[in-house]
Amino acid sequence: RMHRTEIRGFVSDVGGQQGGDFEIQVKTSRARISIRRAYLLRSDGSVEEVDVRSIQVTDARTPGLFSDEKRVTIPIRGVVPGAIGVLEYEEVRNLDADPMPWS
Repeated sequence: RMHRTEIRGFVSDVGGQQGGDFEIQVKTSRARISIRRAYLLRSDGSVEEVDVRSIQVTDARTPGLFSDEKRVTIPIRGVVPGAIGVLEYEEVRNLDADPMPWS
């Protein structure tokens, strides 16, 4: 079980142009994730929570070797210079299902 926090600072308009998305790759046969919180902290101190309905789960773009892998995209909207995107999530792995648990 791992609790992770990812933070992304936006210092220019480029982050907004790129969408400001967080992406997580998950091998569904061996792990589950729970998104605890995702939000944008603006330079004025205001907080905009990510709408959970906007989260997308799609097949990952990996060769057939890892066909159970999914990509979870958490879109951060309203990105402006000086804003900070924050994603908190928990990942639970089943090490018994891992083909190389010792690695």
